[in-house]
Amino acid sequence: MAYDMKREHTRQALGERLVRNDVIYCVSALVSTLAAREWDGSDGIDADDLATLSYRQPTDDDYADQAPERVTVLQVESEGDKWEWMGPNSDEVYTDDGGEYFDTALEAYQSAYETNGWDAPDGAEVYEHWIVSSWLAARLREAGETVVDDVAGLTIWGRCTTGQAISMDGVIQRIAVAAYGEPETDSPVWPCPYCDANETDGHSENCEMNG
Repeated sequence: MAYDMKREHTRQALGERLVRNDVIYCVSALVSTLAAREWDGSDGIDADDLATLSYRQPTDDDYADQAPERVTVLQVESEGDKWEWMGPNSDEVYTDDGGEYFDTALEAYQSAYETNGWDAPDGAEVYEHWIVSSWLAARLREAGETVVDDVAGLTIWGRCTTGQAISMDGVIQRIAVAAYGEPETDSPVWPCPYCDANETDGHSENCEMNG
């Protein structure tokens, strides 16, 4: 249990580093104000972009969580990170109509739902809006998050959680781990997510990793 707590502590610290570097400013009030007005696009504001920032389309996680019956989506690494699916109640492997593997897990889930006649899952309401770096915007979009690249020159992420630190969001921690490496108690992450110390110097005196 102590190992798992340490691991989660470090994952959150990695998330905090990501937030410091790539999450810039909260613009929820600005987006709300803009959305209340009518726009024709001549001022660099697209009404469709503002509408997009109010909702997140369902992701592969939504499809997995809300499937009426068990569906297994598998990554086919030998085929260049393609995807296929199995089930429910069958070991038959499904690809697309042309016999090709799916490019993403989301496409595989969508095929499973369509094949079984299931209604698509709900997406999620956006609660907050944040200016983010172009690098993080690309990673968030890959994860199925709502991102608009140009709202009056701003790159804005529509966050679907609220009431907790951004570093605690699952999507942020997954991106951080992919960027900085999976934390292991016997293989510390350097530079330190808390004090930015390197491996040679070790943690600073007041660093939380000393606790």
